[in-house]
Formats: sequence, structure tokens, C-alpha cells
Amino acid sequence: MSQYHGSRVSLTPASRLVLNIADIDNYRLLIDGLRLLCDFKNRYERLKAGLDAKVDGCNAILNSVSLQRFAHLMLQVGNILNKVACCLSADCPVVFDLHRHCFVLQQTEDQDSDKNSEK
Repeated sequence: MSQYHGSRVSLTPASRLVLNIADIDNYRLLIDGLRLLCDFKNRYERLKAGLDAKVDGCNAILNSVSLQRFAHLMLQVGNILNKVACCLSADCPVVFDLHRHCFVLQQTEDQDSDKNSEK
């Protein structure tokens, strides 16, 4: 169409429209931009639904009481292991009974769950 050099008056309105569009610089880029703009809302809604689900999942993990308790228990066990390692490397006369400490931690965890079940 861009090679047409005849009279535009004799053309149909649709043909004149196509020729006028072809005269616009970077018309393909503009049309692609308009198509993207029209499709943007659909893409946005699909992406938003997926992102909302991911954010809700992350919030559920962050607000999980059982996960917080588990992390607290792991920190306590790590502290005990660090104390044991420190004493062993310093030839400390104090010997930690890891099984006793784990039992105490488990007992504490059980007591916490009993208290929460009573509420």
C-alpha cells in the first residue's frame, strides 16, 4: 500500500485510511502500543490474582504461631549446642546434658500448647 502513487480520492474510505496510517512515522510501533494497552487490563488482572495469592501465602507463613514456636525452639536448641561447643573447645568442666535440655524444651513446648488449648 505504501507504494501506491495514484489519486487517493478515487480510493475507498478504508483504503484511504490504510494509506494515511502508512504515512505516519513508526505507525507499527504505535499500533503495537495500542494493542498492548488494550490487552494490559486482562494481563494485569491475571498477574494481580497470582501475586495476591503469593502475598497471602507469605503473610500466612509470617503470621503462623506454630512456625514461630518452631523457630523459637530451634533457636533454643542452637543456643544449647553453642554452649556445648564453647565448653568443649574451652575444656570447661561443666558438661551439658543435651537430652535433658531437649526434654525440658519439649516439656515447655507441650505446656505452651496445653495453655493455648485451654483458651
